Amino acid sequence: MSPIIELAGAVIQAVYVVPGELCLGGYDAVLVVTQSQGTLWIEPLLDTEELRLQLRAKDTLPGTNTEQPDWAAALLGKKIVGQWAGPNQQGYDDLFALGLDAFVPTVLFTCISSQVQVGLVGYVKA
Repeated sequence: MSPIIELAGAVIQAVYVVPGELCLGGYDAVLVVTQSQGTLWIEPLLDTEELRLQLRAKDTLPGTNTEQPDWAAALLGKKIVGQWAGPNQQGYDDLFALGLDAFVPTVLFTCISSQVQVGLVGYVKA
């Protein structure tokens, strides 16, 4: 995985995805556009099944094959408070998480079958 990019304090302005060519429900890339830090690109590394994180200029978007998924509406206007990454039990860096509006992981990005899968975490009182 790429070095962690400091995103704390950034506000999410838009989220785009590049649909996966394999039709497995994942994405070839997820782009998180912030108001101040630029665009975070989250992509799979096809040879290792890990995630690559890159911070690019805010106006750097791929061609016309991007979409704004329905789930992205839940992220818009949210402040990034924390971020997490780490290797799995086999040593692969295939998980990245953002904490939105609170210092707990609330959106997860993982690499499965050479695609980025996204999970939104809902916490309940136990």
